[in-house]
Amino acid sequence: MLRKIKLYGYLKEKYGEEYLLAVDSPAEAVRALGIQLPGFKALVRKGEFHVLIGDKKIDETELTITAGTIDTIHFVPLAVGSKDDGILKVILGVVLIGVGFAVGAGAVAGTFAATFSNQLIVMGAGMLLNGIGQMLSPTPDSGGNEPVDTKQSFMFGNPQNVTEEGNIIPCAYGTPWCGSLVISAGFDVKEVI
Repeated sequence: MLRKIKLYGYLKEKYGEEYLLAVDSPAEAVRALGIQLPGFKALVRKGEFHVLIGDKKIDETELTITAGTIDTIHFVPLAVGSKDDGILKVILGVVLIGVGFAVGAGAVAGTFAATFSNQLIVMGAGMLLNGIGQMLSPTPDSGGNEPVDTKQSFMFGNPQNVTEEGNIIPCAYGTPWCGSLVISAGFDVKEVI
């Protein structure tokens, strides 16, 4: 079955918008376009993409599934720093700032209303900045793909580093019944005279 392969963003600018190919899966479409278009495979390897079969977004484990009767496969590049994690915080922050200014403008003489509007503006600004930071910063991956430094250390009862900087550290509440992760170990030397 012939399927439309639609490219978006910088792929569209460099290679065109639409191709008609006899492919069954997105992986086969990338292979076919990589053979026909010089540099296409290398460009796809460097980027991150939303892959849609029809209007259904698929993840990387489903790239080899057949598209069935759906006749369109879309490749949409992700914008750098685009995440859905902080968008709600940004919207809520803007709304809180707007409500704070509205309350402050409506109550000129009231001390309580002025204080309340200031608090809304401060909370909104904090929420807005937090959302922007969350959208731009990378999320730590707890998949364990990073190499672990397991060199033996004979200070402090032989601790070992079992996690890398930036990874998620579990926090135990109460009395733990198992081992722990060594976050850091250090010592101070004081000269005694």
